Amino acid sequence: MWIAQHEPALFARTATVLLPKDFLRLKLTGERVSDMSDASGTGWLNVARRDWSDAMLAATGLSRANMPRLVEGNAQSGQLTAQAAQLLA
Repeated sequence: MWIAQHEPALFARTATVLLPKDFLRLKLTGERVSDMSDASGTGWLNVARRDWSDAMLAATGLSRANMPRLVEGNAQSGQLTAQAAQLLA
């Protein structure tokens, strides 16, 4: 909310909200994904439904379009891109 109030142009450019490890996953796999355990710490997750809370997202000026896909912590969430695999080889 601070960014929305003090940096509205920056907030308007927000495409996806990612936690630090989710950003690394995006760079390595091209997938916008978060796991349930980390997502629960954001305040945007309805833990009982194991899904994003539309009410909490709306309260902060966001929508599902701004959020990564959710997976369980033990689920595969992507594959290394060829470029990432080559850089890590």
